[in-house]
Amino acid sequence: MSALLGERFFVPAYQRGYRWTPREVTALLDDLAAFRNSTRAPEDWYCLQPVVVLPRGDSWEVVDGQQRLTTMHLLLTALRDLGGLLGRGRYRIAYATRDGSAAYLDDPTPDKAGDSIDHHHIWEAYKAIQDWMKGKDGGIRLDLFRCVTDPDDQGPNVRLIWYQLAPQDPVPVFVRLNVGRIPLTSAELIRARLLRRDSGRTLAERLQLSQEWDRAEQRLRDPEFWSFVQDAEGAPPARIEVLFDLWVRSRPTPPAVEPGSDPLSTWLNVEGLPANDRDQVWKGVRSTLDRLEDWYDDAELLHLVGFLVATAPVARGATSELVTLLADREGRTASEFTRRLRWRAWKRLRKQPAPKPTDRRPAVSPEVLDNNVVDLVRGLSYGPDRARLRSALLLFNIAGLLEKGGQEHRFPFGRYKRERWDLEHVRSVAEYVPRSPAARRRWLEMARGFLTSPAAQLQDVSSAARLTAEADTQLARTAPEPDAFNALFAGIRALSGEEVRSGEVWSGDDALSNLCLLDTATNRAYQNAIFPVKRRWVIDLDRQGRFVPPATRDLFLKYHNPDATQLWVWSADDQAAYGTALQSTLRAFFDPLIVPEEAE
Repeated sequence: MSALLGERFFVPAYQRGYRWTPREVTALLDDLAAFRNSTRAPEDWYCLQPVVVLPRGDSWEVVDGQQRLTTMHLLLTALRDLGGLLGRGRYRIAYATRDGSAAYLDDPTPDKAGDSIDHHHIWEAYKAIQDWMKGKDGGIRLDLFRCVTDPDDQGPNVRLIWYQLAPQDPVPVFVRLNVGRIPLTSAELIRARLLRRDSGRTLAERLQLSQEWDRAEQRLRDPEFWSFVQDAEGAPPARIEVLFDLWVRSRPTPPAVEPGSDPLSTWLNVEGLPANDRDQVWKGVRSTLDRLEDWYDDAELLHLVGFLVATAPVARGATSELVTLLADREGRTASEFTRRLRWRAWKRLRKQPAPKPTDRRPAVSPEVLDNNVVDLVRGLSYGPDRARLRSALLLFNIAGLLEKGGQEHRFPFGRYKRERWDLEHVRSVAEYVPRSPAARRRWLEMARGFLTSPAAQLQDVSSAARLTAEADTQLARTAPEPDAFNALFAGIRALSGEEVRSGEVWSGDDALSNLCLLDTATNRAYQNAIFPVKRRWVIDLDRQGRFVPPATRDLFLKYHNPDATQLWVWSADDQAAYGTALQSTLRAFFDPLIVPEEAE
């Protein structure tokens, strides 16, 4: 390694970015420390994997070994104080693209770690080196620095295998060296193919393509944009691969290799295209990204497309849903496309087959629409229809935002997916009595806050006092006594106005009108809690500036029943007002599907 100090290296455009994880960095440091501690013979040396280079003027083009060179450079950066004392510098690494990476590599700081995905990985590796060195004395740091920088005749040191290529196109060598050894992604193989010197593109065009590539990858790493087009979890290492997969699957000719059947299926499908079609790959991928960005920037399309992607059947997946929607957009006007998106949403909630591609002007009559919305809102039930209930509540949130209009009202699909918002009963359900001692204690602790509140006093002062005393007795025990807890559970529910109702249109415990969206963490913590406990939680979250789905917030703030006199009780009138709002909002959302007879 000492021979590299002062050398200059150049990372070309076809190379992947730096991607070593803290685990790999720490493993290398452990190996180096173990080597230094285990031997003192001058002829001993620790060998790094080969570095393959190509002469490039006064520097070396790195064909293989960028990850190792970058990691060792970061180690020298972390020990640069010793380098200054011993008069030993570092080598330099420049990049064909990724502006700013060379300067950041020389001085990584946390404030710029989010500027690009390369900065992120460089900082994580550098921080792993700093963490590894914490608590270690100066002697260990000096030993490590000398191990890396000492010449071969001055003791045990680190060396690497240097392989210099004869002048040639380095891209095929890069692919050949990496396939089967360091798993390359489809995106990295495609990048290498597009940036080959014999690709027919000039140097300026290849540099522009590389810059556009990095911009696309960075765009897809925006958490909200990524969650708009994909699931929040399970992102591939190179997210741009999704764009290539979309383009391949959107072509008129079916892909040669079934998508997902092979880890490199996207690469194999691109590589198998006729030469003329391969020339159009990047243009098609860039156009696909432009289309997705146009949808994301448009408030109506953001919500319509985002809903369909978020509710796509698991077996189908987000990418397949987008392939269908991209095909729907072709040959249609903007208004035809938005109507078609609403039609797809209608079919999904109604659990009916999706519209055929030839159905350009889907329509329903006002009577059919009215009746179906009523059936949907009043007919769904918590047991058998959980997926459709969740979809209906998500659409209720989205439709409410669209009614408000304006670009500032945007549903955060990223938060919705990452926090796993799911169904929760508004009014607690008598049948769902907590069973475990811990769950009973938690329920009583939350309910006690209501019992001592003015809301409970207004309901019944004596009952509130009696139930508070009984709750304190049970909380003083190691575990609440089952029979006593069951009596308390029923009594507190009755005091909070959550007694069983019957004979009312909106009375069902498991009906859509008694359900809302809460994040799964809160669902677990507040399992079957009474309404005033949940209302307090929602108000606290809103006060803290935390995300709460707008329809959930409106429900607990009694937005749909402005004449409500008891804010801490979920009354029959409140549930009826909520159910009516569900019907009217969804009815208005689907109203564009009604086409006047003269327009047909």
